Amino acid sequence: MIWDTHAHLDDLVYKEDFLEVVERMKSSGISRMTNVGYDLPSSERSVKLAQDYDFIYAAIGVHPHNAEEANDDTWERLLELVKKSKVLAWGEIGLDYYRDLSPRLIQKEVFIQQIKLANEVGLPIVIHNRDAHQDVLEIIKTTPLNTAEYFIAIRDLGKWQRFS
Repeated sequence: MIWDTHAHLDDLVYKEDFLEVVERMKSSGISRMTNVGYDLPSSERSVKLAQDYDFIYAAIGVHPHNAEEANDDTWERLLELVKKSKVLAWGEIGLDYYRDLSPRLIQKEVFIQQIKLANEVGLPIVIHNRDAHQDVLEIIKTTPLNTAEYFIAIRDLGKWQRFS
């Protein structure tokens, strides 16, 4: 079985040929896929895709680029989405210091809040880390996840070896 653990099939770029993309995935041997949210609307779309397609699962959360948009209503609505079936993880969450589309302090606060929420509902997290290695490591160490699962995109394995 091949499981694509990180996709954004809800992206508008796939709007015109979504069904064709799904067929290409299946014909390529992909039997499962996790559609990963990056804000509230994309998380809602991810859950909808998971409900509509038996091979699609959802991850919900707020990406660091969108951290400044997050508020108490966002958290309440994401917690409601978790109650839907086929939500496997909380993410895509983390820090992105390359683009800095949200202030770093807010990114950190939102990352920590989402780790706590993932703990509350017992979900693993999908971590986005770009040029923020030390801060991501520090947050993970000081705000540990209740489950032992982390999904991390690694650009530089050397920076992560001391974490494992």
